[in-house]
Formats: sequence, structure tokens, C-alpha cells
Amino acid sequence: MKLSELKDSLALRLRGQGDPELIGLTEDSRQVKPGELFVAVKGDKSDGRAFVAQALAAGAAAILAFDEGDQAGFLKDLSGPVLLAPQRDFRDTVSRAARLIYQKPDEKLFIIGVTGTNAKTTTTYLLEEVLKGQAWPCGVIGTVNYRWPSPQGLRRLEAPNTTPEGPLLWRLLKNMRADQVKAVVIEVSSHALELGRLGDLKFDLGIFTNLSRDHLDFHGDMEAYFLAKRKLFTEKLKEQSKKSVIQIDDAYGQRLWQELSDRAVGFGLSPQAQYQAKNVRLERNGLKFDFVNKKAKPGEKSEKLISSPLLGAFNAINLLGVLAAADQMDLDMTKTEELLAKAPGAPGRLERVGQNDHYLVLVDYSHTPASVAAALESLKLLKPRKLLCVFGCGGDRDKGKRPQMAETAGRLADLAILTSDNPRTEEPLAIMAEAALGFEKLGLRPAQSLSQVGRDQGTYLAQADRALAIEAACALMKEGDVLLIAGKGHEDYQIIGTTKRHFDDREVAKMSLEALGKS
Repeated sequence: MKLSELKDSLALRLRGQGDPELIGLTEDSRQVKPGELFVAVKGDKSDGRAFVAQALAAGAAAILAFDEGDQAGFLKDLSGPVLLAPQRDFRDTVSRAARLIYQKPDEKLFIIGVTGTNAKTTTTYLLEEVLKGQAWPCGVIGTVNYRWPSPQGLRRLEAPNTTPEGPLLWRLLKNMRADQVKAVVIEVSSHALELGRLGDLKFDLGIFTNLSRDHLDFHGDMEAYFLAKRKLFTEKLKEQSKKSVIQIDDAYGQRLWQELSDRAVGFGLSPQAQYQAKNVRLERNGLKFDFVNKKAKPGEKSEKLISSPLLGAFNAINLLGVLAAADQMDLDMTKTEELLAKAPGAPGRLERVGQNDHYLVLVDYSHTPASVAAALESLKLLKPRKLLCVFGCGGDRDKGKRPQMAETAGRLADLAILTSDNPRTEEPLAIMAEAALGFEKLGLRPAQSLSQVGRDQGTYLAQADRALAIEAACALMKEGDVLLIAGKGHEDYQIIGTTKRHFDDREVAKMSLEALGKS
């Protein structure tokens, strides 16, 4: 694409001479390839404007920067072409530029956006299984990684963000299209919607899972958080022909469903839902429920039994959302049900550690008060002798949810063990002290030893070393107990300060159980 075409398409201002052909774009001067457009923008960790010379030396064909007037210092000595974009919508402009340079790959892909506080990752994994099982080669962009099938095998990239910035997002879509992918499932974060990372991305189907407290350090309040999520449905799926699948047991989902009217279908336990789950039954090896499809086509059964190896009552809702999405896509519903009966779900989402049914240990990514509550409430239905919960709170994130998480764990678990999560640049003990206020509200006292925990039920255990906290929980387990290790899920690292070190809850729990003869 010619620079002049991009300038005219996006109504940008051009400074300097030249009209090169653009083959791509990047915000990383270390990754510049000859012929690419270099985005010189100040980010959270570095200022791309300081690396313009490096980008040009690597072969960048042109620069895209904030329009700060011709006196902008880093532009003074540049004679080559510079595209200038308004600062207010800069991320959106970058994403729209990437879409054009990469030749609008979204127009030849069926794109499903999944948004909500919890369940996005599980939903994308289940959809991936359903789609690839029905000859829809499927790419996934989400929290765990970015992946898609290719003639050379499965491609997998590390995920720096749940929803990547525009240049990477569109490069991924371009590569997926080149590898004959048919559908792409994207976890759409509220940050991506609010900051404009998606640009003009054309979605074909949207799924809303739920909304509960999270990211208020960024959004400020729940209303702003909801309005950010809402943009997927009111801005990206605003055409009458585009459908949305909304979980309506959730108050915010109910509100969105009513607003979207005939452009959306609802799923949930509610009798109002067009796709309803009834009689949810939980066992230690999975779940079952009756699926009522009020949108069943002529000749299809409107009520069927759904089985799944997934644990947790909330997974019945996640499965229901996938069933609703599949039906809206006109997929074979009998085949969909068969595929879901075997689908393992997402890593780190109520993922089992060990095979001993007498000592059931589960690792889960739940890191909000609502998700911790959902996990614990589901596990209580298994009627354990005692339910234990190890959890922590992330540093440099919403501080208001810390005591709420402790209160939730202290209320629902028979024993709560407070530890460190990803403290980042905060002091772990300070984070734990803020969380412990939730225990105080319940009248729980910190135990001074494991033996005190064993004989005094009015206590909680605090252990800043996460490995020692998991080991203590495994040691305290007796036959018939269930242990939830919440917060990090699939993550195989812990961020302390600015350093990411290897740490995997699953590995620590597995070694602890083996050492204790409980695996």
C-alpha cells in the first residue's frame, strides 16, 4: 500500500517527501523490517520517539507520530515522510492503519469476540474445539497465548496482552488468513475497547460472559467498566445482521440484552433465556445439565442432556454460551454437543492436579471476588469434608478488591490461606495486610502455626512465600478434602518487582502431593 493511499484513507497530515510502498508496521524499533511504517509513540515503558533513527537505519520507509505541530523536537531533522495523526485517537488510528496495510484480513475471516470479567478464556478454548471439530480451522487470540493451525503445524506465540495492540493484532490476522484459518476467536478486553486497539475490526458474533469488579484502577467505577465492554456490541457489532450472545443471569448482561433487543439472544439459568440450562448436576469428574434450546430449528429436539468433563457449576453457563454461539452460527448442534462432551477446557481453569479422588486439588485463574466466590461455591456442591483455599492479590492493581477477596475466601472456605500472587512493585506483606482486613470483618484471626489451624476453626493462615503456602495447604488436607489454589491459573511465572521468575502453582502442588503420598 502506498503511503499516499494510507494518508488519504485516514485523513492524516503528511510532513516530508516521498511516497514509499508500505509492507507492514511496528511499534518496536528492534523489529523493523525494510519497507515498514514505524510507529513512534510514547508507551508505558519506553518512548518510541527516541528510537526513530534506529528504525530508519533498519529500513523503516516512513514514520507515524502524534501531530504536535511542526516544532516537535524529534521530527526537526527528518527529511523523509512522516504521517501525523491526532493524539486523541492515536491508538485507533494505528490499528486502522495496520488493517489497511495488511489488506483487511478480517473481511475474509469469521471473527468472534468474547468479552466479560470471567470465563473469556474457557469460552475461547471450548469454541476452538467446536470449530475445529466441524472443519472450521480456528485461530485464538487471548490471555494464555495466540495460536492457529498452519500447514507446518500449530503456531503459538506468547501473549503480552489479552488483546494485543493494533500492529500485532492485524499481523496475526494477516498470518492466520494466509494459513487458511476460517474463524478467529478473540478475547476482547475492556482496555482494548477503551484504548482503541481494535480500530475498524469487523466482528461477526459477540459473546458477553459476565461483569464483576476488576480493573477499577483503570476504569474508575463499574459503570465505566461496563460501558467499555458494551462498545463491542454497540460499536463493533452495530449492524442489524450481526448477532450477540449475552449471559442474562448477570445484571449487566440483562441490561445489555434488553438494550440490544432483537439483535441479541440470551443464555443462562433464567427462564427468560432462549438458551437455558436446567438441573445442573456436579460430580468430581464433571457435570451434566439439561439444555433447553428455545431457538431449535424444525426437526431438532428442543431439550437435550449435556455432559462435560469440566468441574464447577459456572462451567455449565460457559458451555451454554458456546452452545448458543454454535447455534447462531448454524453449526451442527448434535456434533457440537459431542465435541463439548470431550472438550477439556482451558489450562489453569479448575485444572486438576494429581489423580487421587480422595485429595482433590484444583488450580484456577480466579483473581476477582466474584470468580473466587464462583469457584468455591461450585466446589462446596461436591460436599467435601473440608474446603481449603490458597489465594493472593496482585500488586499494582485494583486495591479495593483485596479485602473483598479475603472476605469471600474466609466466608466460603473452611480454611483460607493468604499468600502472595504477583506482587510486582508493591511489598507483598503490605498487599496481604490490606487483604487481611476482609478476614477481620469476619472475625477471623491469623493462626500462628499449622497446628493451631488444625484445632482452631476461627483462624486463617498467612504465608507470604507462595510455594510454602501451597505446601502447607497440601499438608493440612485430609481424605475427602478439596483444595482450591486461586489466582494464577495457567501462569508459569511470578512477577516480583520487575522480574518475572519461573513459578507454576501446578508444579508446586504436584510435588507437594507426591511428597505427602496424596497424589
